[in-house]
Amino acid sequence: GKTVIYLGDKELGYNPNFRLYVTTKLSNPRYKAELITKVTLVNFSVKEAGLEEQLLSHVIMKMESTLEKTRNDAIQNKAKNELKLKELDESILKILQEIKGSLIEDDNLIKTLQTSRETEEAVRIILENANNTMKKVTTSRDNYKSIAKVASTLFFIINDLNLIDHMYQFSLESYIDLFVDTIKRDTKDTSFAENLKERLASLDDKHRLAVYNYISRGLFERDKILLALQMAVTLNKSTINMDEYNFFLRGGEVPNKADQLPNPAPDWITDNSWNYICAMETLPM
Repeated sequence: GKTVIYLGDKELGYNPNFRLYVTTKLSNPRYKAELITKVTLVNFSVKEAGLEEQLLSHVIMKMESTLEKTRNDAIQNKAKNELKLKELDESILKILQEIKGSLIEDDNLIKTLQTSRETEEAVRIILENANNTMKKVTTSRDNYKSIAKVASTLFFIINDLNLIDHMYQFSLESYIDLFVDTIKRDTKDTSFAENLKERLASLDDKHRLAVYNYISRGLFERDKILLALQMAVTLNKSTINMDEYNFFLRGGEVPNKADQLPNPAPDWITDNSWNYICAMETLPM
């Protein structure tokens, strides 16, 4: 019989291979529950860990290209040989399914098994070498992770600026171009340090400044200080007392106003400001 679907009052022929793909530019679309159960949602938005890995590849390609090439070769070599092992297993299974009669009398099966065994041993040695190479490369790549993490965090700081004003839109492509350009200019600097730690510290400082200068050109004057604050706080969370920071953002309340000292200078300290000053006593020491 013929498969059909109904759209309104119309009957239309339906092919089970039919697929409908719909895209949206909304950053966080919301759909009804009955729709969610009938579709597959794929989120292509960039995540911080994924961007960090992407930026890490960029910085290594510019500063130590041989290391990144070795990693890419090892990944491709590993994938190719894992596929070869899979194909060997599938070929043996196929012969076993098609064989007729005694297994030990089938010359083709015996030859295939012998060849497979030799090939498998060779492939496993290659895979072991590839895994060892990957471990060494990963250890070396870890030295560059700090700069990639900072660069990734900076992108999400500027990406959130659209919450202040919808006009503040910055593309990932232009941000990566800015990052790569900073690396190029830093490596051309005559004062370029030989020590890797010093080189990365220099690159980190220059990229932070480049991001601020580049992004602030597209901000209203009132929002530039907010960008600087967000960069300073987000990149230094480990050294910031979050209780004090939350007090700075939201203020606090005096537990017992009856015991609160009187405002000593009401002519220039408002009652609200004095309440906040007194509430600072509640902060943990």
